[in-house]
Amino acid sequence: MEGGASGRLADSSVTGNTLGGIGVLLFSDLTVTNSNIDLNRGPGILVAAASSVAVDHSSVSGNTATGISVVAFSPASSVTVADSLIAATADGVGIQVGTVFGGSGGAQVQVTRSTVTSNPLGGIKVYSNGPAYATAAVSGSQVTQNGTGLSAEGTVVGGVTRLVATGNVITHNTSFGLSQLGYGVLATRGDNTVTDNNGGGPQVEGALTAVGGT
Repeated sequence: MEGGASGRLADSSVTGNTLGGIGVLLFSDLTVTNSNIDLNRGPGILVAAASSVAVDHSSVSGNTATGISVVAFSPASSVTVADSLIAATADGVGIQVGTVFGGSGGAQVQVTRSTVTSNPLGGIKVYSNGPAYATAAVSGSQVTQNGTGLSAEGTVVGGVTRLVATGNVITHNTSFGLSQLGYGVLATRGDNTVTDNNGGGPQVEGALTAVGGT
């Protein structure tokens, strides 16, 4: 959907598509509740160009590219995920926020009470290689059996790349549980359970940033 459209998907299944599950583009917004976005070739949900999506009590699982991809644009695109499952992305990240195009604008995500699991390139990744801002807030969620659990990576000065993690369980990921790289900021109140990641090796990559309440 695009061009300022607004819609609601409830008690439905989007599966087996060859160009991804759902695309929400160009100033559009969509609410997804009690639905399955599964087994599509490409991303489960792609959000870009000043659009917004709310995912609630739903599954985004078994898609071949990123489960949920939020691409920076001006003005910002945004996604909220609550009480949902983001899992088993065959070739990518569970939730990716930001840009790989060096564009401007912003992308933001809020994840609460959700499970992000079995995504080989990472659970939730916030990334920017340009002036765009990319932010995420992850709370009360299970992030398990991915590549890296949660990561924030910024490659240029002046971009804003920030992930705030509070009250999550981050375990049994094959790489680091938490990763802060380059100009990225991964901020925590110190109330996450981070254990049994990286084959029992170091649990954290980089110097994390403390926020109030540590």
